Amino acid sequence: MHVMSNRVKAGWGNWMDVLSSAPSRSATMEQPTDIPHIWSPEFTRLLHSVEGAFDGSSKDLSNGAMYFCDSNKVDNPWFKEKILGNLSVHRKVADMNSLMFFI
Repeated sequence: MHVMSNRVKAGWGNWMDVLSSAPSRSATMEQPTDIPHIWSPEFTRLLHSVEGAFDGSSKDLSNGAMYFCDSNKVDNPWFKEKILGNLSVHRKVADMNSLMFFI
């Protein structure tokens, strides 16, 4: 969520623009299509953290990242070439196990 917020702050568009274009800048080709059950504990926790990313009140653990990937699941040629293939420009700024964040 903070990556999306960082993109909005950087002028990539409004929230709807950034969210709708997110798959084109994703590390994976296959995007989730399932709709979560509204009262599932995981989804409820996610909803509670959305506001902090939206209004900037929660700490950005991505350290200002604009891109992210699970290093075990990168299959988008665009991401491999433009982000992972250009680490002098898109340097890694955070990681959480296999989840990596890039400027």
